[in-house]
Amino acid sequence: MLDKTGAEIAAATGVNVTTVAADISTSAGRSAALAACPQPDILLNNADGPLPGDFRDWSRGRLDRCARRD
Repeated sequence: MLDKTGAEIAAATGVNVTTVAADISTSAGRSAALAACPQPDILLNNADGPLPGDFRDWSRGRLDRCARRD
């Protein structure tokens, strides 16, 4: 699906599209993305983050989970 969408964007715009499926929240994912394209013009990121809402309603545990990185 990702490659198909990238090909459609490239066909419609005439630009080079590089697709990478990686978890950007990890060092390995960031490295994979930058290895494929060291100087990206645009990054479309679909990272699974916290559910929308008012942070004042979140528990300490939820805030800690959102702040964790690899």
